[in-house]
Amino acid sequence: MDQLEQLKEYMEAEAYDKAVALLPAIKERSVKSSSELMLLARAYSKCADFAHVEKLFKKAYKVRPSKLLYRDMVEMCLDCGSTEAAEDYLQQYEKMAPGDTLNLCVLKYRIEKKKGSDYSVRIKILNDIKEYEYIPQWAYELAKVYHKANMKDE
Repeated sequence: MDQLEQLKEYMEAEAYDKAVALLPAIKERSVKSSSELMLLARAYSKCADFAHVEKLFKKAYKVRPSKLLYRDMVEMCLDCGSTEAAEDYLQQYEKMAPGDTLNLCVLKYRIEKKKGSDYSVRIKILNDIKEYEYIPQWAYELAKVYHKANMKDE
């Protein structure tokens, strides 16, 4: 089994320690496909190596431009703890996919949560998600935030 296949298996199994340990053995120059470059970027995001993640993202985008790469990049920025970069990439994603309301709201919520924003900001975003589409996971998250904000009657 080649190293990229092994890395993919580790990432799918959420064995991030093993995936990160495998990274130095992978020859990045031989990686050409956008999906493999993003796989490497996701693995580097698990060790919070933002500079490497961004370099791989730009390389992947050059190979195959896609709005989905921007959505993935927002998530990887959050994994690396870079909320400012996540907001920048979210703005780009919003320009490319203005009709993707659900994903935009979810990403906004994840950014605000990571920033430790006020509960009222998070509640507004979660209500926007609920109005767009009822998803039990986000309804539960809304209930948790109401509870933390001492708004149990909501």
